[in-house]
Formats: sequence, structure tokens, C-alpha cells
Amino acid sequence: MREWKPRFVPLVLVSLLAAGCDGNGTDPGDVLADFNGTQVNQVMEASAAPLGPSAGANTILGSFFTSVLGGSGFDRESALSRLDDSRVQSFVRTASFRTQAHIPVELLGQTFVWSTTEARWVPDDSRTGAPADGVRVIWYVTDSFGDVSLPLSEHGYIDVRNMPTTTLDRVAVEAVRTVGGTLTVADYVYGYGYTDDDVDWTEMVVLEGTFTDGTSSVDVAMSLDDAGSWASGDETYSWSLFFDGPEGSYTWMLEGDWNGATATETGDFDVTVNREGVSTILALHFDGTDDGSGTLSHRGVVIANIDMVDDDFVLGNPAGGSFTAEQTTSLETVIANMIIYGPLLLFSLPFLYL
Repeated sequence: MREWKPRFVPLVLVSLLAAGCDGNGTDPGDVLADFNGTQVNQVMEASAAPLGPSAGANTILGSFFTSVLGGSGFDRESALSRLDDSRVQSFVRTASFRTQAHIPVELLGQTFVWSTTEARWVPDDSRTGAPADGVRVIWYVTDSFGDVSLPLSEHGYIDVRNMPTTTLDRVAVEAVRTVGGTLTVADYVYGYGYTDDDVDWTEMVVLEGTFTDGTSSVDVAMSLDDAGSWASGDETYSWSLFFDGPEGSYTWMLEGDWNGATATETGDFDVTVNREGVSTILALHFDGTDDGSGTLSHRGVVIANIDMVDDDFVLGNPAGGSFTAEQTTSLETVIANMIIYGPLLLFSLPFLYL
């Protein structure tokens, strides 16, 4: 992530308290007359709720993959250690996506349970129902440290099936909660791919599916696509996150190029929040330095010009004059949320080493 983005994390914390412009301005030329920042924020905030119930399943799945499959995955950390200075790879390593997206054939058809005597995952031949092309992992209640709580308390199960393509290792995951009634809280496909011919490399992470809390759902589509040259250190990348939740949709996209010789980055950052058919769009362009520019549009009209100067945002009123302090706070909060919520929601998704 670019270094100026974390500066706006504190604004995310006040987003629930910050009131959007309520459209009561008296200036007939007020570009914010039709803009409600609170409603825009609600679209992103509401997308997080359906992800919550699968958090425990994600923890269990992470424990299983780390302990049972930890030695059978591709060692990306060693292979990409030559790109330590790259911003792109720094973020990907920080996100720590699981490179294992395949169930070995010798494990297929088995159900794994937690053994309290051995303190590890073991197959249980007495259990049935595991997919023939994958495994079933029993979902237990975990403690605040992410460890299986004792005494054991079953919360449901997670089926993981192999679904490879010609270019990606992929697994289909279905997390089913059985406490308080049967509910599939997560149903998604995760894929990972990497190529390297000692001249050029590529890396891709994808995830697509549906998450629910039983009341509301969110459809998620993620794609992180990077490619680079070992010799030059040049990279190109295209990342996209899409959340279609109970209040609307949220699309987060970042595309750019990293110049290994000059250690500079050029690209475009575009975020769209759509609520009831009305779009709010943040469009930023950065070119070789920490400075850049862009706009915030609402309902097809530019409502704020944005300059990135010295790692900070300077907002300009396209109608002339200046924004009030309340308007500035609302705009800054919306911009911060549009930038930060994508990565925050990303870390709520499974297949992270967290």
C-alpha cells in the first residue's frame, strides 16, 4: 500500500460519529447539496457484518492448513525474497495469503478432528460425509488466541474440495454452522497461482463467493494479479476487490507499474460505492512521486477536487470558494473509508496467515 494511506486510519475510527452533509445548504451552487456522506459510509460498513460469523471457521481452517498442509505448499517467501524493497510485494507479504490451495490426494475423503491427547488435527475414520474430492474439518469453538477451546465444543464443519484450473490451484470452501440450526455461513472458491522462469514471475490470488450472518449476505470477488522481472525489478499489478452487501456495492481497484530502476510508482486508484443506483466515485492518479491528483464524484458530478501533496490530501471546491469545516470533515471521512475499508475487509476474508 502507498505510504499516505495509513495516515487516514484515524478518520475511519470516527466515521460512525461523523455526520454527512445533510443537503440543507442554502448556496444554490453547493456541489454537496445532494451528497450524504453517512449513507456512503454505511454501504461499506454494512458489508462487514455478514463476514463476521465465518471468522471462527477461518481460524479453524487456518489452523488445519498450517499444521496439516504447512509443509506441502509453495514457499513463496523464499522465492520472492529478492523483491524485499518492492512496495507491491511488501503488501502481498504483509497480507500473507496462503499459497496452499490444493488438498493432497492421500487426504481426500477424510474428516479431520482435533485430538486433545496429541494436540493436532487427525483423521477420524468413524466420521462420514467428507467430500470425495476434498476433506471435512470439524469446526470447534476457539479461544481469544485462536486456539481450540477445551473441553471441545463443536460449532459446525468446513468442507474443502479441490477445484483446480489450468493456471491456478483452487479449493472450494463451504463453512456450515450447526449450532442453533444449520446455516452455510461461507461458500466460496479460493485460488492461488505462481509462475517463475528465472527471468519473469507472475503471482495471482483470487477469491469469489458469498458470506452471510443468516440475516444479510455479501457477495465477494477478489483478484490480486502481479507480474515482474527479476533483472529489472519492474512490476505491473492489478488488484480489485468487490463487495455487494445489504446496503449496496463497494468496488476497490488499484492498477499500476513499479519502476525498479527509479523506485517510483505510476498508477490509478479507483473506488466506487453504489447505493440504490447512485454512485460515489473516488478516482486518483499518482505518477512517480508521492504526489498526485484526482476527484470525488457523486451522481455523475464532481463534488471535490483532490490534490495529494506531501503525503496528505488537499480538497478543493469545484464550484469555487472553500468547504465548511463540517463539509471538509465529511469528505475526508468518506475518502478515508473508501481507501481503507477495502484492505480492512480483505483481512476479514479467509486464507490469511493471521
